[in-house]
Amino acid sequence: MVKFDRKVMFNSLFFTLLLCSSWIQISYCSKPAGIARKDDIPFIKCQVCEKLAKELHEQIRDKQDQISPKKISEYDVIEISENVCNLKKREADWMLKIDIVEKGDRLELVEQDSEGQCGSECKTIERACQEGREPGEVFVPKSAKEAEMEKMLKSMEGMPGAPGMKMYSREELMSGKGIDDEDADDEDDEEEQSIPSNLGKILREKENNSKKVDWKQKITKGIKNVGEATKKHATKMAFKLQKWWKAKKATFTQPKSKSAKVEL
Repeated sequence: MVKFDRKVMFNSLFFTLLLCSSWIQISYCSKPAGIARKDDIPFIKCQVCEKLAKELHEQIRDKQDQISPKKISEYDVIEISENVCNLKKREADWMLKIDIVEKGDRLELVEQDSEGQCGSECKTIERACQEGREPGEVFVPKSAKEAEMEKMLKSMEGMPGAPGMKMYSREELMSGKGIDDEDADDEDDEEEQSIPSNLGKILREKENNSKKVDWKQKITKGIKNVGEATKKHATKMAFKLQKWWKAKKATFTQPKSKSAKVEL
């Protein structure tokens, strides 16, 4: 009888535990998952970056202390950096202690003493952490020769006759980058020299029109002056020719008059 009671008690306890565990799972699954609020991300992005930088520094330092005296590897740093913004990884547990608090017209991240339930705020912080800046270009070391040439060009920048000098590598010259940059600089210079306002355009057109009128007046006046000078010269030459002809005519008539007197 005692054995039977123990068996019944054990079975009832087992079914009770099974029922409780299934109820916990059902209640956990029925709980709606948090959704990130995209509208809040721009207002907390900078604060999340500050928290992220601090957390990366602390986690890498802790990892270094764990493996000391060995030096932390690049793989460990990359692994921490990739997991620190993923709530499925333990490196991102720091987000569970952050609460988004409204203060006036701004949002502020407040760190709590203990971890909280991950809802929409937790997902929003995760999304802001993952939407960090786009990675830039790879660092390329500069050779000593290039550094020396750049220093030389900087020292020659203020000298007359050498404005805007630039240095290009062989690859840049082969790809035509230097030429494109110079064309772009020329276009920028032309844009800077041009007057962007309509008033400047009107003034330039007026100035050009006045210059055209001045040239027309100068040409007309020049033609008129040449015509008057030609007329004066022609009149003068005609007067001289007339005077010469009279003198010539007089020489023809004088011998005839003398011969007539002799005959008389």
